[in-house]
This record gives sequence, C-alpha cells and structure tokens, in this order.
Amino acid sequence: MYYYLYNQENERYDRELKRFLNENNDKNEVDFLNLGIKETEAKIKLYENITDEQIMEELRSNLQKRYKVFKTATPERREQIIEQLLEREYPQFVKEIPNIRKNLKNRLVDFNVRLNRFNLAQQKSEEDLLDLSDAKGTEKIIMLKLLGIFDFLKSKEPFSASTNALAAAISGFTGIKVTTVQSYINPINNINVDQKNNPLRNEKAIQKVKTKLASIGFNPSN
Repeated sequence: MYYYLYNQENERYDRELKRFLNENNDKNEVDFLNLGIKETEAKIKLYENITDEQIMEELRSNLQKRYKVFKTATPERREQIIEQLLEREYPQFVKEIPNIRKNLKNRLVDFNVRLNRFNLAQQKSEEDLLDLSDAKGTEKIIMLKLLGIFDFLKSKEPFSASTNALAAAISGFTGIKVTTVQSYINPINNINVDQKNNPLRNEKAIQKVKTKLASIGFNPSN
C-alpha cells in the first residue's frame, strides 16, 4: 500500500513539474520547488485555521470545475445544484481536513528533501558537515523516534520492559540527564500518564526536527 502511494506521489510531482516547466520556459526545477514550498506553507497555514466561509468558497470552486452541468444550467438552477452538493459534501470535507493538513505537511517535507538533494548535487564534494548537536533535549527524542532508533531500542531487552533502562541508554549517547529523558519517554510509553512532557505532542518541535533531518537528505515520511 505504501509503495503504491509513494509511486502516486512521485507521479504527481513529475506531472506538476512538467506542467510548470512547459508554462515557464525560463524556470527550472529549483524554481518549482521553491514555489511549491511557499504555496504549501501558505496552504498549511490556511488549513490550520480554516473558516466555514473559506470551506464553502473552496467547495464551490471545486464543484464548478468538476461538473459540466454548470456550463449549461441557468443561474437559478446552477445555484440549486450547488446548494444540494454543498449540503452533501460539506460534512465530508470537514471530516477530511485533518488528513489534508497531514498530507500538506508530508508534501512540504518532501519538497524540502528534494530541494536539499538538488542543492547537495551542485555543491562541491568537500563541504562542511552539518552539525545538529545543538538540538534541544525534546528535539533529540523526536529525532530518535523519526529515525527509528527509539522503536529499535524498545524492541530489545531490557528496554522493552524497562523505561528506566531505556532512559539510561538514551542519556548515555545524547548527553541528556537521565531524569529528563525519563520525563520525556515515560508519557510516550504510557498513554495513561500526564502527556504534557511528551515531545511527540509538540507539533512545532516535530516540524523543526523534520526540517533538520531534511537538511541532511532524510525524509521522515519514507
């Protein structure tokens, strides 16, 4: 299923890039990526606080593009059809908003990864290494999770049964105090405890870490 969706996303990217280059002879793929990042960030911001009025406006626009009947219907009949369709599609659209936001954020990460890879290919080979050691403690835990290291450790003994042991190990290679690590990972491992210290509930920090990982060519969505 994931392989199918991954291919779909690549095909969508290739189609949009081809159309962009055909319509802009003086532009290149970097221009396309920069525009895509700018537009996707704007859409994410829109969908974070989208209003009913904006939803209705977008639905009306989409409906008029999808149904040919609007080209031949009278203004009165067109409005009747739109109202009927809006009544049916509005609840479905509202229900899909969380998925739309998730897909947009994944697309933004993908654009950043592609842009970074493109830039890296043009840079000289003897470039400075990117230093991510200044990441905050919460960001380091998020990074371990996105890289798969956290789940890998949890699958091993004694970490699968002992949060204390896992906290001690993570403390050893991150430099974070063991008590601090424990306060971060305890709510990750146990949903029944207070979640205020759970780094995976901090969307802003997660996006920051994803951007950092994208800067070295790693896509957390893959």
